[in-house]
Amino acid sequence: MNKKLGFISLFITSVLFSTYGIFSRFLSKQLTVFQQLSFRYSIGIVMILVIIFFIKKQSFHIKKFFNLKIGFFALLIPISFYFFIKAFLESKLSVSISGFYAGTILSSLFIGYFFLKEKITHNGLMGFIFIVFAFILLNNLNLQEITNIGLIWGLISGVAYGMANFIKKNSGKFSKEEVLLILSTSTAVFMQILSFVNKEALPVQISSITLINLFLFVAVALSAEYLTILGFRNFDLYLGSIILSLEIVFTIFVGIIFFKEFPTNFELIGILFIIISVVLTNLPVKTTMKYRVKS
Repeated sequence: MNKKLGFISLFITSVLFSTYGIFSRFLSKQLTVFQQLSFRYSIGIVMILVIIFFIKKQSFHIKKFFNLKIGFFALLIPISFYFFIKAFLESKLSVSISGFYAGTILSSLFIGYFFLKEKITHNGLMGFIFIVFAFILLNNLNLQEITNIGLIWGLISGVAYGMANFIKKNSGKFSKEEVLLILSTSTAVFMQILSFVNKEALPVQISSITLINLFLFVAVALSAEYLTILGFRNFDLYLGSIILSLEIVFTIFVGIIFFKEFPTNFELIGILFIIISVVLTNLPVKTTMKYRVKS
């Protein structure tokens, strides 16, 4: 593994993830959440196929995709998106995203230790403690607000995404473009079905500004997912998930710059704790003692 490449890829991904709110707010003027996801990944399918066939000129065998692991992966991503949307609609964004990353980190910790035999260091455990306190602080110590149904939906979303990241990491026989194609196809289909079920009317006319934002969003989203594949193939699952949580830090800065949404003092301490967690968990291994579960 090239851990430097993995770290940089996941760090950039966290920055890209933080911009999703900008695009979503602009697109919400003409598109529902389900339509945004469906249109975004439908366009993504076309772009990925162009890359596979005309740019990289890769061979493509449809039978390769018919296996249990890939089928499971194709379900996990849209399920993760769906429950995050459900969390966001039923609670504050801070609760949704805290639940999401709690679920991602916990599932990554479990899978990393028991299935990938990743070593858990004292610093790794300290990092986890810091990030738990960070989530509480990001919700201004309002435990009544945190512990609602939105947190549960966020946790489910995060667990599904953590499991999907495990498959990304262990899908070596599939190219990164093929993994992106699976992700995009399953999400586009699943979200379009939900849009129809909710009886959402297709927009009669989409403005040129909305189209530009939609295509930019596609480019950013595909780049972010590509980098998660590259990142996790070159980095530990658990530690990589903590790096991704920097999205929360960058999202707060995006809120300040684009929407004049300023964080509270508790939220500022929370983002400081996230940064500390990332630094702690990525200190050189020689500075830590290995943690082992007693059998």
